[in-house]
Amino acid sequence: MIFHACLKNFLDDGAITENKDGDELIVESKEDNLNSNVKTGNEYQKEQVKGRKSKLKMRKTALEGVREEFVKKKQEEERMKEEREKDRKFREEKQVKALQKRKELKSKMFKKTHHGQPLMKHRLEHILETIQQQK
Repeated sequence: MIFHACLKNFLDDGAITENKDGDELIVESKEDNLNSNVKTGNEYQKEQVKGRKSKLKMRKTALEGVREEFVKKKQEEERMKEEREKDRKFREEKQVKALQKRKELKSKMFKKTHHGQPLMKHRLEHILETIQQQK
């Protein structure tokens, strides 16, 4: 009993630590002993969750929740921006094609013979194309 009382005093000082079985004595400095007892917040939370043995998951902090919300909002904005850019490019391409077609049609319609009369060949082709498209 006296040995155990002395051992307790040494353990309290932090110079000697006893194994859980009580078989081995380990000599440590006070600083090592103090650093080993310090736990971070995450270790403490994990220890509590394991101790309860419950199915509850660790709760998100307010900062994590706000961060996730911000990331989702940012991704949604990027997706919308890409969609708008895609629509804009499609409209521009459509507009360029229509402009080229109009320019080609205009050049055909304004062709003249050497006497200054309009060429009816291109005008009749255009009328035929429009009739076929309507059917």
